[in-house]
Amino acid sequence: MKRYIIKYMLAFVFLFFASCETPEVIQKIDTNSNSGIMQLTATFMKGVGEFSVDTTVNKYPFSDGEVVKIVVPWYYPIESTNETSISSMKIKASLPNNVFVSPSFDIIDLTKENPFTITSPSGKKINIKIIGVRKKSSEAMIKEFELEKVGLGGFIIEVNKFIGLVSGGMDLSNQKPKIRLSYHATIHPDTSIAQNFNNPVTYTVTAHDGTQQIYTVRPFSPKKVAYGLRKASARQLWFKGLSEMGIPAADHMTTSIAVSGNHLVINTRNQDNVYVDRFTGEPKGKMQLGSLKGSLTNFFATSDEVGNILICNLTPNAGANFVVYKFTGVTDANPVKLIDWPTSGLAMGRKMSVTGNLNGNALITVTQMNSKIVHIWEMKNGVLQNSAPKESLNVAFEKNWTFQSDAIAESSVYPSKLFISGYPSSFGAVNKDGSVLAIYNLEGAGYNANFIPQSIDLATFNGAKYLAQTIVALYGGANNCHLYDVTNPSNLASAPKDPNLLLFSSPVNVVTNNTNATGDVAIKVSDDGFKMVMYMVITNFRVGAYEFDCIDVDNILGN
Repeated sequence: MKRYIIKYMLAFVFLFFASCETPEVIQKIDTNSNSGIMQLTATFMKGVGEFSVDTTVNKYPFSDGEVVKIVVPWYYPIESTNETSISSMKIKASLPNNVFVSPSFDIIDLTKENPFTITSPSGKKINIKIIGVRKKSSEAMIKEFELEKVGLGGFIIEVNKFIGLVSGGMDLSNQKPKIRLSYHATIHPDTSIAQNFNNPVTYTVTAHDGTQQIYTVRPFSPKKVAYGLRKASARQLWFKGLSEMGIPAADHMTTSIAVSGNHLVINTRNQDNVYVDRFTGEPKGKMQLGSLKGSLTNFFATSDEVGNILICNLTPNAGANFVVYKFTGVTDANPVKLIDWPTSGLAMGRKMSVTGNLNGNALITVTQMNSKIVHIWEMKNGVLQNSAPKESLNVAFEKNWTFQSDAIAESSVYPSKLFISGYPSSFGAVNKDGSVLAIYNLEGAGYNANFIPQSIDLATFNGAKYLAQTIVALYGGANNCHLYDVTNPSNLASAPKDPNLLLFSSPVNVVTNNTNATGDVAIKVSDDGFKMVMYMVITNFRVGAYEFDCIDVDNILGN
């Protein structure tokens, strides 16, 4: 460590708090003041730094015979390793008018006691000595804590020396923390040592002067905000190109996503689907689709709230029957054919949604292209009620949607209200009988054939219902996704205009070669109920993840 000897100079600053304009004012000066000095600081030669009297030892005004100690840090700047020297210092003092110091302040050596005499206006004299004290920092704090590999920050509760982790379902084993400490403090165990933060981990922080504090890091359940997500909690978890995950970058085949456990499945037609860690985007493996693999047979994928995966074909291109397979997870090599319905040539399968749990109660919804029809299948107690739709609902929109549209049920129990997105028939909600509950005119809002609102997904989070929607540019332009509060579905009529309903819009991405106008969105709420992640895929471009939470950061432990 280099040692820097810094020479300091002395300055004398007079602050007048008693006027000398008239004899009457002069008479008001406290002639019995012990010292008259109201403030005393040491400064550096070049004017940087200002160090104060140790008020745990000295109190203003000073007493006769008092040794006044000025505290100077061991290093300056505090974050550096430049050791200070106090052999040459300069003093700043605030004195009342007509109070004199002898000898006059000049460059002094604060390694020893320097005597001064203070004379008040009445002529009373007191003697003090000024000395400097170099002091090592006693601060032993963890200022920031992050599990960098998974992008998870810790909530530091300093009063309890506690750092809380809200994993949202992440595996926190084998993690090396990134920690910011007080300057010149050290920590044990070494942060380069991986720890299992699924369980409590303790760290001892030692300050420069040897003071120690012990912090405990562990998962915890903080207090939630009263309703829905915490405003300003949105953050991007990751945003990766298809080629980074072993997927062809631009073949128009990667069109949909599904969430299963801690994995995000990226469906690419005619390939075994890649699945990645949903918190980091790191590739983890491929689903074995077997004979289901094909450009028209594994056409679209979605998932239910517990991670069952559905994959459907495209009719009539893949044949007359609309076929849906159910996978229990990414490693399921024996999927069940759930739906095999003769459509008589209906065009469907570009989008599919599920509300609920396919092992219990759920509704599967599929829009028919170039129509206003939503086909609805019902699951009860894990059993599909019929291979044919429970209902083919003709909704009361003014216009047909075209080839890209999506519908999702508000409830997992039939009949249910539906949310629908599809150009140019607009974006809105319909009642159980198909009558319009709320509609937003997309064409009137400026959307045209090049900007196609389509895939949607729905989730309930901390007492609120949230609808995610993709906006896909057909011939190059803005691609992004939106998140709406649809707890009251009728509010959708003003959703894109109302900031209380349109809560989040992802950054705009310009894609020039998504000529099929395909993309998808999915929402996953963590099992602990504290976090919600919205995933999006833009065909021929990227896959991204955006996280929200409902943590009451202002009252994290509650009352």
